[in-house]
Amino acid sequence: MAMKQEGPLAWVKDETGKRYLCPLAEIESANVVTEGEKYACIDDQSRLGPANRVTGDEKIRFAKSASLN
Repeated sequence: MAMKQEGPLAWVKDETGKRYLCPLAEIESANVVTEGEKYACIDDQSRLGPANRVTGDEKIRFAKSASLN
């Protein structure tokens, strides 16, 4: 990914079926990513890190929920 992107992202496949995470503003179609558009995308999910990883020192804390029943 060339630079920090802000805004909505989408998982898009190329013509070979490989998935890319791309900023919607940088791609023409949400169905397929072209070779010229891949510069703004992350090439696969493995570069994002583990799904359960929280960046920084803080952990996510959820408010305690009370049942109405």
